[in-house]
Amino acid sequence: MPRVLIVQGDPAVSALMRHALEREGFEVDSARTAEQAMDQLVTDRPDLVVCDVQLPEARGDVLLGAVGEQFPDVARLLVTTGPTPKSSFGGITVLRKPWDIIHFVDTVCSVLRKRAS
Repeated sequence: MPRVLIVQGDPAVSALMRHALEREGFEVDSARTAEQAMDQLVTDRPDLVVCDVQLPEARGDVLLGAVGEQFPDVARLLVTTGPTPKSSFGGITVLRKPWDIIHFVDTVCSVLRKRAS
């Protein structure tokens, strides 16, 4: 099953995402900061990075841009409440808040299907 890295500063939201994806059979890792995420990308190489736009010390869209440059085979999903500069979306799927958990899981599955094709 695919491996997903969740990068989320809010532990409660991260736990909700993790639980939903694990119920669907995904292997899930999590990070609270951009630095932790980049370290995990090197060691665990997920198929998809799900990242909130607001992280404690960085912007999620910037992190996912770096992920795309350094790990072009890794799919990317940005979770955001509002507009972010269009230029930062190159190759990044966007999920707008508020979202329900079923829509979140469906979006993850869709991103991974597109990556596989």
